[in-house]
Amino acid sequence: MRGGSTHNQLAWARQALADGHDVNKVYTHPDPNHKFGYRGRPLHECIEYPPYCRPCLHRAESLDLIRFLLDNGADPRLKDRYGKVTPMDRAQLWMARETTNLSFLREALKLMEIKARSLDG
Repeated sequence: MRGGSTHNQLAWARQALADGHDVNKVYTHPDPNHKFGYRGRPLHECIEYPPYCRPCLHRAESLDLIRFLLDNGADPRLKDRYGKVTPMDRAQLWMARETTNLSFLREALKLMEIKARSLDG
């Protein structure tokens, strides 16, 4: 999910889903020593690294990617590959540390909470 503009990431996500990839799968880097290593599912990556090239400038645009994932079955209640945190937990953790991207994090959390409530029935 990392790298490039949100527009490119949305195009990649659309193609990945069309190719049959699971929006909730934990994708891991083939090299366990990879510097960045993937921590979770696509929603985790959106919170952790919204578009990686210029995170502070593009976070608001990343909401489009989060909406797309949620609309296409991403479950914000699922934990990362370590079984520790959900994307909602990750957003709350970042909100406790960040000062420059709070509006992005609040809106992302709100979108995920709405989806979680709808999944809980």
